[in-house]
Amino acid sequence: MQEQAFPDTSSRDSSDRDGGLNYSAFGARLEVPAINHLMSIPSEHPEVLSLAAGFTDNAVLPADLVRDVVSRLCGNPSGADCLQYGTTQGRKGLRELTARFVASYHGENAEVIRADRTFITNGSQQALFLAMRVLCDPGDVVMVENPTYFVFLSMLQGMGVQPVGIPVAENGSIDGMALDALMRQMDREGRKGRIKAAYVMGYYANPSSRCLSLEDKMVLAATLRRHGMRIPVIEDAAYRELAFERPWEVPSVLSLDAYEGYPLLYLGTYTKPFATGLKVGYGITNRPEWLEKMLFAKGNQDFGSAHFPQAIVEQVLQDGVYPEFVRNLGLHYGAKARLLDSVLRAEGLDRMGWCWAKPDGGLLFWLRAPAGVDTREGSHFYEACLAKGVIYVPGNLCFADGAPSDYIRLSIGALPNEKLEEAARRLCDAARNL
Repeated sequence: MQEQAFPDTSSRDSSDRDGGLNYSAFGARLEVPAINHLMSIPSEHPEVLSLAAGFTDNAVLPADLVRDVVSRLCGNPSGADCLQYGTTQGRKGLRELTARFVASYHGENAEVIRADRTFITNGSQQALFLAMRVLCDPGDVVMVENPTYFVFLSMLQGMGVQPVGIPVAENGSIDGMALDALMRQMDREGRKGRIKAAYVMGYYANPSSRCLSLEDKMVLAATLRRHGMRIPVIEDAAYRELAFERPWEVPSVLSLDAYEGYPLLYLGTYTKPFATGLKVGYGITNRPEWLEKMLFAKGNQDFGSAHFPQAIVEQVLQDGVYPEFVRNLGLHYGAKARLLDSVLRAEGLDRMGWCWAKPDGGLLFWLRAPAGVDTREGSHFYEACLAKGVIYVPGNLCFADGAPSDYIRLSIGALPNEKLEEAARRLCDAARNL
């Protein structure tokens, strides 16, 4: 038998070698995600209170509801199929109910939000990964909000894809004139052709908790169209169900005429608003060919998301209890947001020069420090907080270029009220002593 020739990897840089392993370019780029380090601190130091982890509150996890559903699923002779393999695209019933739920929001177009263009994933994070995997090559560019979801920035780094921030005004709205200038600059530099997608978070964004206005979405569409860029637009709606009072009444990009002709992907999840441990997310696209490619990638990766958690969520939706559950959840987190805001103000953090806007939904507070205060990991303020027994997400992690360095992200989700108050006081003490 003729000896098979394999690619010669002997010339690969030795920095890619570790314990005799010769990593691919993708593997060599991978680093420990910042979230892993931040989440490990409280487990190694139980006295540290975390305002960093975007966990949900154990007190409102639907244990009784899930227990009832599981009992019914396992007690039904015809329900054994939920313990079997499923399909790569996900359970048909869950996709139909998901599309119906998203289409029930104000202004959404049920004709484009279709079950046959919906796919179920291991949290919305996997849908985002699949979208990037089939769109981008190393050296490509993805436009992102500034600030944006820092785990997504880490994902792009691992893929060798460059994030470029969409310019925003002082109030956080998309700056159309600055975006127009940026597109012209990238064209002159020969980089415009490498832009493969735009990524935005339309509802209670991570980390800013801001919602995109209708004008924001129109400005983005008009600017891209003016520059001849019919690139895919991805709208992440992971926090959409977590409105404290009324849902944000701006339709998704799927339903806006301004995006006609654009490939679109809407990302949602049952992780944050229902049960994080089930890890059930979804994507809805207007392009069957894009869906097909993502399903090819998903099929090679996991042959379909776990079937049993899908069946649980499907039954909850079928029972009609999900809308009321998320309304009550929003009220719960709204009370926690008011609590954190009141403690920060009572402790005088605003009088120390810190500024923030109380969110209307989601799990996060986005604070800016006074001029000259560095909040990055390892800074005096970060170490002072750690010494007081509290941690946060350094805001620089959330910007495409790593700057500015004077923001912090706080989460209201994981800590019970008494510990949330204590964590806030510790943070304010660190700021005061600094």
